[in-house]
Amino acid sequence: MDSNCLQKVDARFQIELHPSKLHNVEDGVDEQMNNLLLRYNEEFEGIVMAYSNVTSSNKAASIHPYFPFVHLDVRAQLLLFKPVVGNMLVGEVIKVGADFIGLLVLGVLNASIAAESIHSEFKCSLQNQSWSSTKEAGHVIQVGTLVKFEVVKMQEQAGFFTIYGSLLKRGTGALDQVRAAGAGAEAEEPASGGKALKNGARKPANTAVAGATGATNGKKSKGSSKAAADGDLLSPPLNKGEAGKHKDKSQKVGMSPGNGVEAAGKSEKKREKKEKKRGKEDAGAKSEDDTAAAGKHQANSGEKSSKKARKQ
Repeated sequence: MDSNCLQKVDARFQIELHPSKLHNVEDGVDEQMNNLLLRYNEEFEGIVMAYSNVTSSNKAASIHPYFPFVHLDVRAQLLLFKPVVGNMLVGEVIKVGADFIGLLVLGVLNASIAAESIHSEFKCSLQNQSWSSTKEAGHVIQVGTLVKFEVVKMQEQAGFFTIYGSLLKRGTGALDQVRAAGAGAEAEEPASGGKALKNGARKPANTAVAGATGATNGKKSKGSSKAAADGDLLSPPLNKGEAGKHKDKSQKVGMSPGNGVEAAGKSEKKREKKEKKRGKEDAGAKSEDDTAAAGKHQANSGEKSSKKARKQ
């Protein structure tokens, strides 16, 4: 049952005590308080299940001039049952019918589950006085079974409270079967800290691996930065012979500012020559196309002239 269905509140009452109870005021107050039990109270919007710590704030009781009752102001701590639509409750089955299941909630409150609010997998057997599941063997609801159901409606009439429930939602049904299904689902799912392996060990979570990798990369980056700052850690020192070879090689390649400008000028001249050559080729191709088009036009004109002469 959802924990928010039961609530403790500190309440104040105004009790009209009959003069016949003045010889024992405490018994008179208890009698008035007992009349509130197991009934819906509009003032508190719930059912009073129990009370405790009853005290009176009156040092001297007052009597109304027109009524012979003694007026008392009383304080008490109440235990209220305040379910709302959507809450999950547990009730014990007390009656099974073809069109409903009757239950008692907390041993005293009536609850009813209509046939249209029972999942289609359950079938009623009047002979066995039970509702049995066609999908799960052993899932049987009968007299004495504790059933977990969802609250869909509540009705109060003349102080008496009735709860209407449903077995359509997942996680409802016979309480022992619901608990077994929940335990099985939890056993199948691995812990959030890692993945279950065949031997029962657990693989570290991805977040932990990522954190370790990040830490390693951080160390590497830090070391690389230090090496770059030091300079001599990036490559081993060269001896005199190797230094001479590198010097000769750099001179052959031409590691001077002038060589760079000269190379740029040569590449610019080559590019201009290529563009001129391409322009000449395009012009020649165009003239050839024009000549061919003129010849074709002349041939067509000759054919037309000959055809005209024949007609004449």
